[in-house]
Amino acid sequence: MHKLLVACLLTSPALGQTTWYVDDDGTAPGSGTLNDPYTSIAYALDQPTTVDGDTVQVWAGDYPDELIDFTGRQLLVTGIEGPELTVIHARQGGGQTWPVARFVSGETPSAVLSGFTIRGGSGMPGSAGNPPGGGGIYCNGASPSFGNLIVEDNTSPGFGGGMFFTHSNSSISSCEVRNNGSITKDVAGAGIAARFSNLTILSSSVTGNSCDSVGGGIYAEGSTLGMNMVTVQNNQTAAGMGGGIFLTDVVATALTCSILDNLAGDGAGGGIFATAETELALAGCIANGNSNNRHAGGFLRQMGGTLSVTDSTFESNAGQFGGAISTDATTVIAGSTFVNNSAKGLGMFACYGGALDLSGSAQVTRSVFRGNDADDAFSFGGSAIYGPAVVEQCTIVDGLDPIGTGAVTNGATVENSILWDNTAPGAGGINSLGNATASYSIVEGGAPGVGNLDLAPRFWAANSDLNLLPDSPAIDAGNPASAADADGTVADLGAFPFDASYCGPGCDGTLGFTTCIAVPNSSGDQGRLSAIGSADLSDNLVIFGMTSLPASQFGFLFMGETQTFSTGLGGGQGNLCIGSPQVRFSDQVQLSSPAGTAAAQIDLADLPSGSVFQPGSTWYFQYWFRDRNPSATSNTTRGLGITWS
Repeated sequence: MHKLLVACLLTSPALGQTTWYVDDDGTAPGSGTLNDPYTSIAYALDQPTTVDGDTVQVWAGDYPDELIDFTGRQLLVTGIEGPELTVIHARQGGGQTWPVARFVSGETPSAVLSGFTIRGGSGMPGSAGNPPGGGGIYCNGASPSFGNLIVEDNTSPGFGGGMFFTHSNSSISSCEVRNNGSITKDVAGAGIAARFSNLTILSSSVTGNSCDSVGGGIYAEGSTLGMNMVTVQNNQTAAGMGGGIFLTDVVATALTCSILDNLAGDGAGGGIFATAETELALAGCIANGNSNNRHAGGFLRQMGGTLSVTDSTFESNAGQFGGAISTDATTVIAGSTFVNNSAKGLGMFACYGGALDLSGSAQVTRSVFRGNDADDAFSFGGSAIYGPAVVEQCTIVDGLDPIGTGAVTNGATVENSILWDNTAPGAGGINSLGNATASYSIVEGGAPGVGNLDLAPRFWAANSDLNLLPDSPAIDAGNPASAADADGTVADLGAFPFDASYCGPGCDGTLGFTTCIAVPNSSGDQGRLSAIGSADLSDNLVIFGMTSLPASQFGFLFMGETQTFSTGLGGGQGNLCIGSPQVRFSDQVQLSSPAGTAAAQIDLADLPSGSVFQPGSTWYFQYWFRDRNPSATSNTTRGLGITWS
């Protein structure tokens, strides 16, 4: 953009404040006005006329040999054409290393640096009370704010190849911290390091940073770390722990973050390593493709403290113990998904816990485990979970463990869950429970314990869509003492309670049209009939849902090829909307739920009484049910017509 045009678009500064201008194309040194800009950012900041509250606006350009220092002033220093076009390089020479920018004079969050690429710094050397670090940006006892920066290609003699904070309360927003540190230098936190600070990172990325020590992407010690919508990707440590993030004595929260493809080359915690003093919470996060060569926790290794994981996804992580997570912390995992994680011993070492290795007090609820493995010649098992966890309402499928020590093993307690299609090729094929106990669960191959079943769970789509079909034996099969499902019925088994309105793969949504009304029943409303699925006969996917029924009453679906209308069906209160002959689904007589609902899936290829649906034909459906309104009687739902294709 032409500089004159940009100048016209700039907002005027607030009354009593001054805006100074910097342009590397100007005539040195300049006076800082729009027509005679300074040519060096550091020179602009060194002027006594640049005072607290001022703004320094920097045109696009390449600014070499700079050292940005606000010297305690609350300034806004901004690259007005953005970081891709406005690059600041570190000072060179002077017999020492330098960062690109330093904040060491108590600056507050009102001091803002934004809109630049920060490149080529080598950090502050250490001195008494001042740790070395901060190749790109060094903050010691100061709390400035950073936005819309690219911090790249910096190195450090200690902490934070890209950015270093100590005794700081800073924030980083909409920044890219990339390709900092060096695999040959002993840097802690090649991308970002924080010690004894409160650091917030928002809508930013930390990518491609590397070091020989710990915390390839981020290092935090004795701090509070908050991350929201942050991507930590392709960072690594050559020999240390925490390829993506290293935490020690930290309270850390990650919300909707993506932690991807990080590597701890010869250390634990490919994505995150946390010491025993750490409190870590992950919510709505994605952790994929993290690994280490031969240690615990492909994604996370936590030595103790507390761990909370909710609504997060872990896929294709790999480590020796706990392909996704290995933890000794007090752990709660809920509503999360673990897919294709792997515990590997490289054919030489013991391994276990394809998804989870849980040694501390742990509870895992409403979570899915699919395709995880502890597939190694020296596997101790637990393709999904290894350790004495309480596992409730989980679905665990398609795991692999070569020697058959169990998809869940080593002291776990399982309830209201489904374990199916977990295999052990070297131990007879089925591999559900090892050294673990189960109750009120579907366990392939059977298991001792009250309420256990050995029946196919009937998922929507094999092991890919794990929602329950209406005829699943998992429905209402949970521990009667457990909390009821949302529909008021006994708990269903597995991670997903049955939902009559769920429309899965191949489903076109709501089917059919209403053909007649119903008489209100004892619920105070008309019984309602709907259908979801596909009208294409080749899909064989139709599920009927009945609502506004009286609670806990028997009923069944019936159908016919013609319409009629009459009242008082069978001496009861229901309307009949289907002409003769009517065909009953007598093998699907069922009891409505306490909430007055029911559901039924019909097999379009095996209809009762030899009925056959033809493409182009329309069939009509109703649901008949018993009632007390106020005395014993019966009633029907509204009618529904479906035209098949």
